[in-house]
Amino acid sequence: MIDRKFGVELEIVGISKELAIRALAAVDIEAHDAGYTHMTTRDWKIVSDASVHGGFELVSPVLEGEEGLETLRTAAQALADAGATANRSCGLHVHIDAHGMTVENIRTIVCRYAAFEEEIDAFMPPSRRGNTNGYCYSVRQVAEDEAFRSARTVAQLAAAQRSRYFKVNLQAFRRHGTIEFRQHSGSVNATKICNWVQLLQDFVRQCCQPAPEESVENLPELHGRQGELAALLLQGPVSVSEMQTRWGWQPHTARAAICRLRRAGVAVRFDGERYHLFETNDNGGGNPLPRCLQTPGGLMRFRTADGVVIEGATFEDIANVLWQQVMVPEPSLHDWMVENAKRAEMWDGTKLPVSSVEDHIRAMIAAGHLVELSD
Repeated sequence: MIDRKFGVELEIVGISKELAIRALAAVDIEAHDAGYTHMTTRDWKIVSDASVHGGFELVSPVLEGEEGLETLRTAAQALADAGATANRSCGLHVHIDAHGMTVENIRTIVCRYAAFEEEIDAFMPPSRRGNTNGYCYSVRQVAEDEAFRSARTVAQLAAAQRSRYFKVNLQAFRRHGTIEFRQHSGSVNATKICNWVQLLQDFVRQCCQPAPEESVENLPELHGRQGELAALLLQGPVSVSEMQTRWGWQPHTARAAICRLRRAGVAVRFDGERYHLFETNDNGGGNPLPRCLQTPGGLMRFRTADGVVIEGATFEDIANVLWQQVMVPEPSLHDWMVENAKRAEMWDGTKLPVSSVEDHIRAMIAAGHLVELSD
């Protein structure tokens, strides 16, 4: 079942861009050469990619349901029939729409992928396994990172990765509202490509299933030592060495106990030295808004959080550029502001107003989601 919208990036070699466009046109799929761009488009686009040796990247528009999967199958087959192939430098990247996901859903996706990474590696070529590829690093260390496990926002989850070059890339969430899966090797085999998309859809669906409704008090993990650990945390911060002294644990045993508490629903964070129970942050304040960035007759220029430079003469121009960058553009600019506000709050807790475009963009500037570029 394909229940989430998705998009794919096919890195290919063996044919020219012009031939790829003609091959797709022959099966009623419109494509164009877009040069180098991260903008979401409503048709297929060919973009330059320096990581692909002797080839280029074909990026789909937003695809949906079985119809979208069939369109992908048709496109891949057309490229293969035209002579396209893939070499070791090529990859297949799949974006899955993250609409409606919680921070915990996204954390679960990364942690479960890490848990099954060896099994996934087994059906990937050697060049895409473990940490052998600089464009799709393992997520196992990320999943074990205390900063990742204690993160409360998507921004904190993504910060633990430090780049987008992981098998599961969370950096795509801020720009496109998606999670990107980067591990699969390049291919024009329609069956292999569609099977991978189907597997990812099933995997994400299972990761987002609600946890069983059971009170924390009744969970067996909080009996015995788990209950003692939870009670100790209620008294204040606890270090690994303190747990070792108190219960004679090894460091890995202490960390495993914290993980079990988290799975039981106890929110625990790590500050680099000690574990704490989360405290509610009701801080409604914020940084003062910066000066008006628009100059008469000039353009405003900003860099987004993921490094893309955008410009426009008005705040509405800026908003329209950002609106078209998401993987699944909302029906109207106001709808985009509503969804962008949800993404921002999930990303780092920022609350963006949706009453006016100018207030919305100014709040993004104040939060550091947009950075002014001087001439």
